[in-house]
Amino acid sequence: MTGNSVVDLETDSLLLLYDDAQSINKKRSGLGFRLSSVGIRAQGRTTILKANYRNTCEILDFTYAFARDYIDPQSADDDHIPLIEPMAAGSSGPKPVVRKFNTLAEEVSFTGACLKKWHKQGIVLG
Repeated sequence: MTGNSVVDLETDSLLLLYDDAQSINKKRSGLGFRLSSVGIRAQGRTTILKANYRNTCEILDFTYAFARDYIDPQSADDDHIPLIEPMAAGSSGPKPVVRKFNTLAEEVSFTGACLKKWHKQGIVLG
């Protein structure tokens, strides 16, 4: 899970940016508590931002298909963030490729070879 928050004490407003899809490697998803249990009145005051400017369309399609297997879309309520299909607002690029290796050493070797190849091709890394 990643998130940021800013509380405005004058207006009793809270900005909470949260991406539950980034917590798929954990045993559970969600914040781990109900917002109302810590005094946050979110009911009827939430907005879901659907447009994604950070990733290519191909990455969004891949990650959404992956996340559907790990995040329960029925768990959404005022205290739990729903899984929504993202709207790509960014660029297009190559499709992600998943490779499986028998050992960590094989994975590290392949990763190093890819990085060297991309560097020689002039692709900016980082």
